[in-house]
Amino acid sequence: MLPESSRSIASRISEDVARFLDVRLWSVRPDTMVECAPPAWVRAAAPGATFRGPPPIAAGDRFHVVACLEQAARRGRAEAIVRAEESGEDLLIVALDVRPTEDALVVLAGPDAAAGRTVEPVGLDSATELLDSVGLLERLRALPIERDAAIFLARVEGLSDVVRTSVEAGDVVAALADRFRARLAERGWWARIDVDTFALLVTEDLDELDGSFLADRIAELVRQPIAYGDRALEFTAAIGWSVGRGRRFPTALLYDAGVALAEASRHGVGRTVAYSERLRERITRRSTLRHDLPSALARDELFLDFQPIHDLHDLTPIGAEALMRWQHPDYGLLRPADFIPLAEESGVIADLGWWLADQAVRALVALRGAFAPASEFTVAINVSGRQLNDDRLVRDLDRVIELHRIDPSSIVVELTETALMAGDQGIETLLRVADLGCRIAVDDFGAGFASLDYLSRLPVDSVKLHPSFVHRIDEPRVTRLVAAVLVLCRQLGVGVVAEGIESSRQLKRLRELGVGYGQGYLLGRPVALDGLIGEEAAAGVSRPRSGPAVLVP
Repeated sequence: MLPESSRSIASRISEDVARFLDVRLWSVRPDTMVECAPPAWVRAAAPGATFRGPPPIAAGDRFHVVACLEQAARRGRAEAIVRAEESGEDLLIVALDVRPTEDALVVLAGPDAAAGRTVEPVGLDSATELLDSVGLLERLRALPIERDAAIFLARVEGLSDVVRTSVEAGDVVAALADRFRARLAERGWWARIDVDTFALLVTEDLDELDGSFLADRIAELVRQPIAYGDRALEFTAAIGWSVGRGRRFPTALLYDAGVALAEASRHGVGRTVAYSERLRERITRRSTLRHDLPSALARDELFLDFQPIHDLHDLTPIGAEALMRWQHPDYGLLRPADFIPLAEESGVIADLGWWLADQAVRALVALRGAFAPASEFTVAINVSGRQLNDDRLVRDLDRVIELHRIDPSSIVVELTETALMAGDQGIETLLRVADLGCRIAVDDFGAGFASLDYLSRLPVDSVKLHPSFVHRIDEPRVTRLVAAVLVLCRQLGVGVVAEGIESSRQLKRLRELGVGYGQGYLLGRPVALDGLIGEEAAAGVSRPRSGPAVLVP
């Protein structure tokens, strides 16, 4: 006589067999597709069933069958729709757990006898028949503690726009899923965990080289065009991946891959990033700085350094560039590259821009008192691309000019070529800055591809040669290139400033070529105002604990 547990399972098998017109019955191991002999009582419970070798499931769906089996091992029962290998028909798989009596699972396949029955399999994405986020997590939870595994997350850039705007977008999503199954099904379990995000779970030990290769394969599959009506759609993917083992599964591994994906997306299209503890530390640092930045002014943590700009013929200072610094209580001295992008993301860049302009102009009073000719001395402030798309930049500059009653030409607004690519609104903003009377300088000139275009469209007063040209000034090709830039700028009435002068040899070659102005460590490092003009001369300018700088009588 069968044990009670076996009788219960036999009864369930009999009930499920009765639902099918064409019954196929197998017994397979829960973690593989290896066939094993079903016990006699299972065969007796399904007298009309046909036992036929290994399940004839299409290769791309075999991982889904294994996932279904493992769900059944935890729930007692699970269903999935898969495709037959030869006929291409859809099969309804019903997996029933027969353990602990036997370490095997009985699988029944349809089609279902109930006409019009719609099966909503748990853990599968209905649009692609890949695992969904629930199925992926369950697959992770089923892994043995000692099993190595890796998760690759691919966010397909632009796919969400297609899904939102077209009723036929399901064909595009399905085409991507079919491509993943056809090319990389043997590597692991595929899932669609968001509208535009796919995941691949690999249960093998991957080193960094293997992981990078597989990430590149996924990126290559995404890049291949997809037919869409009378045209072909092309996509790129940001890919993040993580490798792990042990009790940190499942959510930690998925979270780590998500951290890497966010980093890949932040750096632009087509990037792949592997998770590491160093990456986590970097992201934690960035999150902390982003949180602390809005209150940095109130805590008196921001200050300015000034680097002098010299006339290269007689080496007299003719201006200074104001450089913002942040003395963070935990991370120490931070330069603009460490926090200005965060200021743009968090929306505090306009407040920092106002503080910088006001502080720099107040310092200009002391600088002009220390250097001659005082009336010609300028102060340069850097602005970002985000500021160019904000009307506040012009208003704040106008306010600073009126507040301190200075000649607007004393202010040089510096921006990089990257910032110049802010679009038409940025061009309009710069034209309004020029209308105020401020000067405009293009920083890092020659490092990008847009310089000549913007020289023709904007009232640029000067360009600052990228330091790479200065450091290689002895190379014949670089020398000829700098000479050509000088000829062009003279014809346009634009001044040239050489950045990054670090040696007497570089200074001599720049003079010989006719470069008029320069800055660099040879001529003066960025220092606080009192280091540039002396403590007594700088004593009239102080920083408050909150808000703009004030002049001390």
